[in-house]
Amino acid sequence: MKLPSARGFTLIEMMIAMVVVAILMALLLPFIQRARESARRTQCLSNMKELGNALFQYVSDQGVFPPSLTPHASPNWLDQLSINVRLLPEIAGQETYNAFNFSAGFPTWANRTVSGVVINGLLCPSDPNKKFGNFSGTNYGWCMGDWSVWSGLNGSGPNRSAFGPNQSIRWADFTGFRGNTIILAEVKTGQPYLTDCGGLSKLNEASVDAYRVPLISINTSEYTNGKCILRTDGHTRWFDGSVHQTGFTTAWPPNFVTNNANGIDVDLVDKREILGGPTFAAITSRSYHDGGANVLYADGSVRKVTSKIYLPTWRVIGTPAWDEVGGDSY
Repeated sequence: MKLPSARGFTLIEMMIAMVVVAILMALLLPFIQRARESARRTQCLSNMKELGNALFQYVSDQGVFPPSLTPHASPNWLDQLSINVRLLPEIAGQETYNAFNFSAGFPTWANRTVSGVVINGLLCPSDPNKKFGNFSGTNYGWCMGDWSVWSGLNGSGPNRSAFGPNQSIRWADFTGFRGNTIILAEVKTGQPYLTDCGGLSKLNEASVDAYRVPLISINTSEYTNGKCILRTDGHTRWFDGSVHQTGFTTAWPPNFVTNNANGIDVDLVDKREILGGPTFAAITSRSYHDGGANVLYADGSVRKVTSKIYLPTWRVIGTPAWDEVGGDSY
């Protein structure tokens, strides 16, 4: 008896099956992407909380908040190492911390190897950029001022934020509600910035009144006239305490766009700390997450701040001393 032969798929049936699979994949892909981004965002939030824990442990041990850097005059700048370096025992282990030669500073060959270590706890998984030549970046900037970052080697007095050069505040200096006082926010690695412009007249304003008006009304011709230097290495050196490397300022709200003459979204640094200051800067908090940026507060909580936050409010919550800037009115 002859058995019937097995029937295979026809070409049309195979094409229909492939179309169905393609449609299913197209429908599922957005959900998969959202799930992946949700996981990345969760990791980003976890990183910020861990940085907060490391900072609070440092304050508990030392009694003060760490300075952003400790510059001094000639013959060289040996103490430009960042807050992140001071927190290394908690965020990367004692071995990495011990690898730093603190008497040599980071620009020297003595610290070239450890400066290139990638510290995953300083990187948001949503940012595709991690290595920049021999160095590694950071996606988290410490709050280093509104736009007045440092009065310079010959200046006096701290800025109005938790961190700054040669500045170590205490918990007693937090006169506002810690749950509404920013100490850390998201930033993007490889951020372009304009610097060494020869003076930004509208930027050089450090008065308290600046919290109550929609500054900065910078004369755009001052930074689009070709005199500034355009650099693209912002936040690419986690070990450098300069504001454009491991900090941010509350000059502009999260994700604010400042275009230069070529339409590039840039940060502004009037005179870098390494040049002796005074340093005024608009280093904007930026995020790969939609609608705003994640922020770490002084009570250890991490929450999202919308890009549409009222600008004076953003500046006020960037200072521990609310009573000095009329914080109760916001």
